[in-house]
Amino acid sequence: MNALLIFLGGGLGALSRWGLSSGIDKLSVKTALHQFPLGILACNLLGCFLVGCVFGHFAQKHPAWIFPLLVTGFLGGFTTFSTFGRDTVAAIQNGLPLVAILNILFSVILGVFAVWAGLRLFAPTAGLAEEDFPGLSLQQHFAPPHHQVHPPFQGLVQKGRVHTFRSHEVP
Repeated sequence: MNALLIFLGGGLGALSRWGLSSGIDKLSVKTALHQFPLGILACNLLGCFLVGCVFGHFAQKHPAWIFPLLVTGFLGGFTTFSTFGRDTVAAIQNGLPLVAILNILFSVILGVFAVWAGLRLFAPTAGLAEEDFPGLSLQQHFAPPHHQVHPPFQGLVQKGRVHTFRSHEVP
């Protein structure tokens, strides 16, 4: 059953990527950005955001078909690391190293931010664990000054999985 869900989701995701990236590329043809792979960047960033949304929304309970259909299937077909790599190499080969560097920076930095934003939108307490950043107090740098802050991000990341807590469950 999972294979069928992945097949269906992957096909729909790939068609969606083709439609969105083609449309964005056509819109940028007569602009200064025509040499930048905006279409694929948009698909990858949107896919990153949606992965965060799905994981944030379904962090606690989810039907068995959600992840094979939406994440592995649709978003796996919608996003594309191989085309990102090809576009970056093509920019270098075409004498556009700045485009290649910007593509790498935008894709990686904004992609990680987009996943985080999707998680935060659907699971507001999901974030980074302080123990992931020794010597950096996340409470000191990111806590809103008008809120009481419990031990920063305690228990949110355990064994590689993001755990979310409702406001009344915060340790």
